[in-house]
Amino acid sequence: MKLYYLTPLSFPSNYANRLQVVKMSEAFSEISDFFLYIREASEGKEKIFSDYNIKPFNIKEVSSKNLWPRSFWYALFLKKEVERSDDDTIFYCRDLLLSAWLAYLSPKFRKNFFFENHSLGKFPDFLYQTVFKNAKGIISTNIKKADDIVEKYGISKNKIAVFGNGVDLREFDSLPDKESLKKELGLSTSKTIVLYAGTYTKEYGKEIIEELKNRMSEMEFIVCTNKPRNIALKYMKASDILLAPYSAKNERIRLYSSPVKIKEYLASGTPMVVSDIPAAREIIGEGEGYFAEPDNAGDFMAEIRKILDNPEEGKRRAEKVKEKAGDYSWQKRAETILKFIKDKF
Repeated sequence: MKLYYLTPLSFPSNYANRLQVVKMSEAFSEISDFFLYIREASEGKEKIFSDYNIKPFNIKEVSSKNLWPRSFWYALFLKKEVERSDDDTIFYCRDLLLSAWLAYLSPKFRKNFFFENHSLGKFPDFLYQTVFKNAKGIISTNIKKADDIVEKYGISKNKIAVFGNGVDLREFDSLPDKESLKKELGLSTSKTIVLYAGTYTKEYGKEIIEELKNRMSEMEFIVCTNKPRNIALKYMKASDILLAPYSAKNERIRLYSSPVKIKEYLASGTPMVVSDIPAAREIIGEGEGYFAEPDNAGDFMAEIRKILDNPEEGKRRAEKVKEKAGDYSWQKRAETILKFIKDKF
């Protein structure tokens, strides 16, 4: 059995979905006969491997006409690869439009594809219905999405596997200790370093962080965004407190997300303060992280103070979740999904 991961992605890019795809591809490649299909690697495939700290695996570029609708033309070009594949090839896809077009264009794809679902409500219902109905199996990245797929689209629970996004513990284990990293990065050793890593917009907590900066000026707040991955990981491990102040006003984030960032926070072994939303509770249990009321800077301040007032408790919680991070590795995720695929195939 071969496993083809079909994507419309181009590299390089700062979008988080690229990280998720390449980490899963590396994990799949270690346990299966695997190929990743992308649109373009403009700076070469080797740069993908170095940018994301992954071992080389099979990547094939499939360019297409840059005409609207782009997803249709790309699917038309990918169809040729699908038709040339062995009869026992499994197709894996996380892009809804690409999956819908391929299901329409290729009976071979329609017969043997699995869909990894990352969103609901982004596209018209009939597209989700088409993809969910035709897929041999669906991988949902959180429980709420899986429940909604059953209730809204009438899909059997037996057709769905749930496993959130993963984390690469090896990346953090290979880094120097916290004090060495602070020295390397030129960070203060006298101030508490509070870090936010990721997309810096309102729904991800930009307003909360700006208010914290103004009200807690005795600390050093760092926003780590659009930095090379190797550098961002160093900042995470070098920091004293990590923030994930997601806004509860964004339903997609509140209910349906599976944040890679939180998994990386776990693996860094650093105390974290996280918005108390269902998507975060699915990853972090009571007594493992520090939860603050979403969209409430005062509550985030209070939770940060708890860590400062009792650093040993903060350290205990951080060590506890670091051990738990092993349950979320990309390798375990790939093994679980591949077993699910083989059971359905």
